[in-house]
Amino acid sequence: MGYRNVKEANEAKTTQLLLGFCHLSKAEQNHFVDGLNRFLFVSPDKRRQLIERWTHAGKVGAKKAPR
Repeated sequence: MGYRNVKEANEAKTTQLLLGFCHLSKAEQNHFVDGLNRFLFVSPDKRRQLIERWTHAGKVGAKKAPR
């Protein structure tokens, strides 16, 4: 895959994330922004901890979601 294709794919992913953000409630948007800010301003070790916590929370949330 060439640079242009990779760049376009990354832009498409980012656009999808931004659109998803738009559909969150105000409280959910605030929670997301707080988490993103925390992630951006912590050490690499703390980032790994956050990723582990979020991964675990995502797995637990997926199990609780109605099917």
